[in-house]
Amino acid sequence: MSHIDHSSAWFELRTQRGNTIVMKDDGLPTANRGRIYLFNTDRQAIVEYDPSIVSPKLFELDASAQLEADTQFGSAWQEARTQFMKKHGKHINSYDESPAVKSDNNASIEDDIDNDEDDELYDDDDDD
Repeated sequence: MSHIDHSSAWFELRTQRGNTIVMKDDGLPTANRGRIYLFNTDRQAIVEYDPSIVSPKLFELDASAQLEADTQFGSAWQEARTQFMKKHGKHINSYDESPAVKSDNNASIEDDIDNDEDDELYDDDDDD
């Protein structure tokens, strides 16, 4: 069973169309009501998700996979987080300081979800 109880950790998001590594960071600003933010490595962006849909599909990576994910995706995560925090007017902890360049990868949601029930897996609407 999946758990997302840590302040920040890498998870695998498992869907019928494939698996994606995501970062869950409780240090991000609160998402819209009924939503959570995750950094999606395929999209190189922080995306809003419906936790009732995505939580059962999240599986925390083991310690070695956490290190591997951090090595492979850590820089992109820090860049996206820096931009996200600037956009949302939040200060960033010193360990998070890095150059800020956020990808505007607008990949189709349909490529990332596994069935019609998951149509609300992502919510890319920028209400800010």
